Amino acid sequence: MPCLNCSSRDLSLDKRISLVVCNVCGLIQVNRIWVKGEAETNKMEDEPELSILLSEFNMIRYKKDIMDNYNTLLFTGKFGTYTLSERYCSLTYFTLRDLKQLTYLKEYCRFSGANITRVRRLIKIINRHFSRTGIFNLEDLKPYIAEVSSLDEARVNQMVQDLPYTLTRGLASAIFYECSDLTQKETCKIFGISIPALKRNLKKVR
Repeated sequence: MPCLNCSSRDLSLDKRISLVVCNVCGLIQVNRIWVKGEAETNKMEDEPELSILLSEFNMIRYKKDIMDNYNTLLFTGKFGTYTLSERYCSLTYFTLRDLKQLTYLKEYCRFSGANITRVRRLIKIINRHFSRTGIFNLEDLKPYIAEVSSLDEARVNQMVQDLPYTLTRGLASAIFYECSDLTQKETCKIFGISIPALKRNLKKVR
């Protein structure tokens, strides 16, 4: 996101105010000032650039969903050389489309100063990733729950809700393994994944 005043990209986070500041002209990069308070929507301690984008388009309520997708993709290597602005615009668009909400990609990119061509390219990468790994919700888990008699269903529900990632097939398999008497081989057979994939996802849920 270039500076709103001088268009410089030499920006940094001022941790004293939890906002992005231009290192050239000193302008704080917001079009409204947020006062820290008790309400969740007033907090800017983490991901300030995303918070500014979501605030501008009145989408703060979707921040957790977007960050779950971000955390899921972070260590996959999919982001490559994409900037934070490009990542956030792509994930905001992808997440809202997945939630069947209206999206305004050009406006997100214009506001954030992101390259829309690169953003569209990243959206395709994100779509391919999640179409391969599969996205689950609690409703999707019901057939698997019925399949496993030793499963602690209450613990499964709690782990899914506490998960800081998007629930994929691999993560679902790791949760089932943790909450049942299934062996790794049995878990992999039920979910159709490999043992190395199960082990990678176990590290995320433990």
